[in-house]
Amino acid sequence: LKSFLRGLKPCPPQPLRGQLWCPSGSAGRPRWLAGMLITEEIATAFASLHSLLEKTQESVKVLVLAERAKLDDALLAEGEQAKRAEVALLEAHAARESQLAAEARAAKLEEKVQVKREEAKRLGEEIGRLEGKLEEKQKEAKAASLQVDRLETRLRQERTDARRDLVGAVTEEGLRRKKAQAQAAQAQAPPQRGRAGSSSPERGEEKEVAARRRQA
Repeated sequence: LKSFLRGLKPCPPQPLRGQLWCPSGSAGRPRWLAGMLITEEIATAFASLHSLLEKTQESVKVLVLAERAKLDDALLAEGEQAKRAEVALLEAHAARESQLAAEARAAKLEEKVQVKREEAKRLGEEIGRLEGKLEEKQKEAKAASLQVDRLETRLRQERTDARRDLVGAVTEEGLRRKKAQAQAAQAQAPPQRGRAGSSSPERGEEKEVAARRRQA
C-alpha cells in the first residue's frame, strides 16, 4: 500500500474541482478509469495484507501453542518437582521425627542406665560395708572360738583336777576309815610279835592309793 501511494502524483487542475491524485502515466485518462485502477490496487493490497495477517496469525498461534506447550511442560515439571520436594520434605520431617524419637529413647535409656549405675555403686558400697562387718564378725568369731577352746581346755583340766581331787579325797577318806578300823581291830586283838606284821596293812593301803591315782 505504501509503494502504491508513493506512485501517485497530482492530476492537472480541473475547473470547479480540486486537485485529484492519479497514478503516474495516467495523464489524459478518464477519471472513472483512474478510480477503478486505484480501487483494484487497493483491493489487491488489502487481500495481500489479509493473507499476510492470516499467515501472521497462524504463526502467532503456532508460537503461542508452542509457548503454551512449553509453559505446560514447565508447569508440569514444576509441579512434579514441587511434589518431589514435598515428598522429600515429608521424608525429611519423618526422618527428623524418627531421629528425635530415637534420641528421646536413647536419653531415657541413658537415664535408666545412670540410675542402674548409681544403684550398683550404692550396692557396691553397701556390700563393702557388709564385708567389713563380716570380716569383723569373723575376727570376733575366731577370737571367741579361741576363747572357747581355752575355756574348754581349762574346763577339762579343772574337771580332771576335780576328779583327781575327788578320787584322792575318797581314797584318803577310805584310808582313814580303814586305818581307823585297823586301829580298832588292833586295839581289840591280842598283841603280836615283830614289826613286819603291823606294817603290812599300811603298805597295802599305800599301794591301793597309788593304783587309784594312776587310774584317775
